[in-house]
Parts: sequence; C-alpha cells; structure tokens
Amino acid sequence: MRMGWSLGRLTAGPFAACLFATLLAPAIARPAVTGPLAVGVNASGNCQFHGRSTALAFGDLEPPTGRDASATASLIFKCTRGATWSVTDDGGLHEQSAGAFRMRHATLDAYLPYRLTYTNATGTSQGAQFEQTLSIEGLVRGAAYASAPPGNYADTVTITISQ
Repeated sequence: MRMGWSLGRLTAGPFAACLFATLLAPAIARPAVTGPLAVGVNASGNCQFHGRSTALAFGDLEPPTGRDASATASLIFKCTRGATWSVTDDGGLHEQSAGAFRMRHATLDAYLPYRLTYTNATGTSQGAQFEQTLSIEGLVRGAAYASAPPGNYADTVTITISQ
C-alpha cells in the first residue's frame, strides 16, 4: 500500500504534502488581530529664563549732590501656556532683614542699602512662543550714600520664578 497523493504522474509522500500546505498557508486569509495602545504624556508647566543674565548698575554715585540714584534692568523668560508665575528673590548675599537689600564694600566692612522694585512680577503665560519681561528698578537713596566710604559695592540677588 502506498501513502501520499498524486498529481498526474507526480507522486509525493506525506512530508511533501505538509511542505506544500505550508507554502500555501500565507495565501489563506486570516482574521486581523487588534489590541489597545495607551498613549500619554505629562506636560508640566514651567518657566525658564531666556537669554543672558543682566546687571543692575548704578554707575558712579556723587555724595555731595545727595541725589537718589536709580538703575533699571530686565530679565526675559518664557513659560508654558497657562502657567501662572510669580517672581521672588532671595534678598541678596548681604540682606539685613526681609526686604532690606545691601551692597557690601569690596574691601571694607561697609554696606550701602538699596531697594528693588519689580514690574510684571506675576501673570499667566500665553505660551512658550511669547517672551515675558521682568523689569527691575533699583534705587539708592542719596542720604544712604552721603557718608559712605568710597569704593566699589556689590551684591548678588537670585531671582526665582515660581508657579
């Protein structure tokens, strides 16, 4: 007894039949299989300073005049759309008490008080493509430097944008 199949004069055994069925298998339509894919992201609201740091320079103070000296500077920042910000500072390196800014003499134990005022210190961003400008005004009262020792005075204030 012979096993296999025959196609005209061509005769093949069981192995050849399985091989032939396997080659034809891709041509047989099979149902598609689907599955879910979860997609998500957390877009955190944040702000970042954009551009260079800046200096608030009062220039040369002239004690005999007794005039107040003012200076302005600005910082540029960008925030994500809808981010609500507020600006604070650390009081500087030589702060005497809350809000009492002081510049320190370069070589002496002498200080010169000054004041900072911010414009555009709070707000809500329209998107990162829009730059925000923090305007900073500094003021040294004439009476504060009238008897100050001559020399260079400096301070460093860290500005923080919080959300």
